[in-house]
Amino acid sequence: ASPMGGSYQSVGLNIIDSLADISAGGTYEITYAYVDSNFCSAAVSNTILVNETPAINLGTTSDNCEGDTLFLETGLLGMDHLWSTGDTSTIIQIVSSADYSVTVTSAEGCEAADTIVVIFHEIPLVSISGDTVACANEVISLEATSTASSYLWDSGETTSVISTSSPGIHSVEVEENGCSASASIELVFNPVPVVDLGAEIDSCVGATVLIDAGAGSSYIWNTGDTSQTIELTDAGTYTVTVTNEFACMSSDDVDVSFTEYPIASFTYSMNETIVTFTNTSQFNDLGSYMWNFGDGQSSSIISPMHVYGSYTDYTITLIAENSCSSDTAIENITILDVDDPLALDLTIYPNPTAGLVHLNVNQAHLNGLVLTVFNMLGEELKQVAITNVKQSVDLSGYGQGVYSLVFRNTEGLYYHHTLNVIR
Repeated sequence: ASPMGGSYQSVGLNIIDSLADISAGGTYEITYAYVDSNFCSAAVSNTILVNETPAINLGTTSDNCEGDTLFLETGLLGMDHLWSTGDTSTIIQIVSSADYSVTVTSAEGCEAADTIVVIFHEIPLVSISGDTVACANEVISLEATSTASSYLWDSGETTSVISTSSPGIHSVEVEENGCSASASIELVFNPVPVVDLGAEIDSCVGATVLIDAGAGSSYIWNTGDTSQTIELTDAGTYTVTVTNEFACMSSDDVDVSFTEYPIASFTYSMNETIVTFTNTSQFNDLGSYMWNFGDGQSSSIISPMHVYGSYTDYTITLIAENSCSSDTAIENITILDVDDPLALDLTIYPNPTAGLVHLNVNQAHLNGLVLTVFNMLGEELKQVAITNVKQSVDLSGYGQGVYSLVFRNTEGLYYHHTLNVIR
């Protein structure tokens, strides 16, 4: 027997008060050394064999989905196993939720045990509700109902309710506790009728307009008609709703107007050689006009003014024309010569001119004397106050042609002169 009071030493072991902390199997040499009060020493060594304890790690928790199969194994071959299920193999098959444990014994009789919590979560339920057939101009609302809380549609949307106008198969996937399920639905969008009544229709009074709504199964017009085509003689807005064999509907409308045939007429007033024409034609607001003044000149102005160059008879023609027809009004007028004392004391030269006109006027007629220049359409171009007995007027800014010079003063004296401008 060894005396008390000595010390233990070993390579690879931590020994405190004769207790060794052995954390791994293996062969260890332990030495006990003793020194007495006379400083005499003695030592003794012994070799011990420590067998390995089986190392098991099943994990703490395993989450699975119903219908899955879980395999638990230790990986420790050549050792005895005893599972809580009664199985004795190294690997077992699990299909239900529970706490599972295993005890493993090595050939040297060393034991180890471990436990794992296995959960099999329910597969979430999911279904899709909503119409499966609609018309191409409609939208279908689909709703997914599920025990899960997350949704993912094939469109990328993540809400439980979506709206779509796309035909084909639509699917949704739901997930809860890592377990997923999906549902799908097929949608059909039937075509709608093609209804095109065209652009605005304008016809002539007395004509009949035929409107065709196109192919369909049934028709309803705002006139009450139920045929594919209707004949119209009244202006207005006409609407039709067409239904096809799929019970899909489409509508369109068109404005129809009827233009009256024009009636040409005019009145006129004369001031010496200046004639003002007033167009009194009817039913031609959107039409055109053409005047012929009987002196080789014409105009398309609605109500023109014209200056005549000679005292004679003229035949005036007005043509009023619209999309339905044209009408002509004819009047004969006479431009009378008047007593013109101003002309006796007024000289105008040169005529023709390149633009500059010289005037010689009697001093007695200068009282408020004004020159007004007109073109052959009767349009007033210029007014000049004549204040000197000798004065020049520049018409070089106007193109080549015939111009009317009309002189008036405050005494009521009047003179008309026709001037040719050349280039």
